[in-house]
Amino acid sequence: EIVADAIVQAWESLEQARIGHGAGFLYGHALNRRWFDRPVDPAVGVLRVDNTAGEALGVVINFACHPVVLGYDNLKISDDDVGYATAVVEQALGGVCLFTNGGCADVNPLTETVRQQMAERRSFTTMARDARYYGEGADAIPIGDRKGGTFAEAEQIGQALADEVVYVAQGLTTAVPDAA
Repeated sequence: EIVADAIVQAWESLEQARIGHGAGFLYGHALNRRWFDRPVDPAVGVLRVDNTAGEALGVVINFACHPVVLGYDNLKISDDDVGYATAVVEQALGGVCLFTNGGCADVNPLTETVRQQMAERRSFTTMARDARYYGEGADAIPIGDRKGGTFAEAEQIGQALADEVVYVAQGLTTAVPDAA
């Protein structure tokens, strides 16, 4: 009954909308956890939906990175970096923000812990087991088993994503879609 009521309410609230789409880029916040020497897709897809008066109804974000800043060792309920990003976008633009994962396959967030280990020239054993970052060594860190980042890092990465989305969304021109 609740689902049916929601469907009826949505149908009764239908209005003509204008849409616009674009893309931005978010560099330096993701890495391929299996193959460090392979690129990751930095594209941030943005779809903005406005009402006919030009007021934001919503924004859809598409970004190819697993929302796992906090990692497996986090036992608290969290919406990770995506929660921070969508909240910032909603605050800045209005409407509702929806996040969709792009083809993220082996792409994980690049946390401060991993950045620090890279700066220290620590070796990593990737999930593919046969690829090493700085070479083999007794202190090699298994990247697939890395502990997660902090809530502050989730906020930082979410903010970076939101900043790019807001930048792209504010530059979009929306129009009523052609009838097919």
